[in-house]
Amino acid sequence: GSMLLADEAAPPFQKLYNGKDLEGWDCYQGDLGAWKANGDLLSCQKEGGGWLRTKKTYSDYVLKLEFKIPAGGWFPLLVGIVIFTLLTTWKTGRAVVAKRLRRGAIRLPEYIASVTGGKSPVTRVPGTGVFLFSEPGLVPPALQANVRHNRILHERVYVVSILNEESPYVDRARRVETIDLGFGVRAVTMHYGFMEEYDVHADLANDLAVDVRDAVYFLGRENLRPSPGDGMRPWRESLMRTMSRNTTDVAEFFKLPTDRVFELGMQVDL
Repeated sequence: GSMLLADEAAPPFQKLYNGKDLEGWDCYQGDLGAWKANGDLLSCQKEGGGWLRTKKTYSDYVLKLEFKIPAGGWFPLLVGIVIFTLLTTWKTGRAVVAKRLRRGAIRLPEYIASVTGGKSPVTRVPGTGVFLFSEPGLVPPALQANVRHNRILHERVYVVSILNEESPYVDRARRVETIDLGFGVRAVTMHYGFMEEYDVHADLANDLAVDVRDAVYFLGRENLRPSPGDGMRPWRESLMRTMSRNTTDVAEFFKLPTDRVFELGMQVDL
């Protein structure tokens, strides 16, 4: 920090520091000898310096502070701020999207029972349908849209959720968990470590003996749109939408055969 020097002082101001020594200063809860005067800089040279204060009491004063960054030091700070903003925006945005998707969500067992065993059950067609969704136990929006618009359901249906573990690798025996919901429908949870690559197509074939040759994959793609609600600030909503549009293709990320992937879009408010 810097203080009012003699050549800067003018009535009604009185200089506090003469620019040479600690005349007029003492130390509170510390040793004044720990402080050193060097030009326009007062610095504490060792522990136990306490708080530097003037011997006299003043009613008004002017204090000028400077935030100093070494030459070129602003660039890594700027990069860090940008990266921090991107990461926190993505994390917050995905949390908002997950909250919106869970709103009014239906439990998977009840839904399957209602569409397959009600008064007007959906038509079952040959083949295997695989629906990916991030929330285990809930109905994927892609499954709801398919049943609502097409009124069909494959003979064999796998609702797959991916869980990321905190360990780098997951034992093969723990890779896949499955629950038989009846009516040819299974809820599947796949566990991956953070150092592993996703390969849903191969793991379904290897761990569940799924005949992936006739499997069709259904994915939900969120079309994010700004909303005036309790989500995110407008500038962060715009940033989140831009980041979402530039994410890696989901089918490529999970190593799904792109010629057997259907994407069903949905509008999600941020």
